[in-house]
Amino acid sequence: MHKEPPATTVQDADLVQGDTAAEDLSPFALIWSVSKELLLVLVPALVLALLVNRLVAETTVVFGSSMEPLLSPYQRLVVEKVSYRFAPPVVGDVVVLDIPNQRENLIKRVIAAPGDTLEIVEGVVWVNGIRRPEAYVQSRMEESLRPRQMDDDEYFVMGDNRPNSHDSRNFGPVASDQIVGRAWLRYWPLPDITLFPS
Repeated sequence: MHKEPPATTVQDADLVQGDTAAEDLSPFALIWSVSKELLLVLVPALVLALLVNRLVAETTVVFGSSMEPLLSPYQRLVVEKVSYRFAPPVVGDVVVLDIPNQRENLIKRVIAAPGDTLEIVEGVVWVNGIRRPEAYVQSRMEESLRPRQMDDDEYFVMGDNRPNSHDSRNFGPVASDQIVGRAWLRYWPLPDITLFPS
């Protein structure tokens, strides 16, 4: 009497095929397969991170005490770069600068914008003939600067810690292409987390 071979289930067939595939995959092929999967994930993530850093935001470290008491040395900030693509910096903004011949980016406050006339009289800042309120300044230098009108793309920047700041009083007004972005968030140290208003 003729007997039929036992039926092979789909599950058994998959198991056999899977075992065969695993056996056929050499160590090199396995490494290449895993590496390819990693590359497919890591490369787009890296490109996205670079684009964000270039176009949207970047982090920076505060060096020096020129912006005390607002910012202290070694605090860490997020600098946003988007808003200045749609509107220019305004007086009062805390900005990060890329100044030639400076090893590190500088962090200063915008004191005068294009078209403004700035004058300093015995440490007191006047913009367009009006004394500028500067509650954030705790110490001043008894210095004076003759009236100067900002050109179309000039911004006068100063540190809040006036006696200990290398700023536009030394290197002159800055152009918009020297402004990296606006200080948006202090994220370190954690107890000092602060979102800076625009």
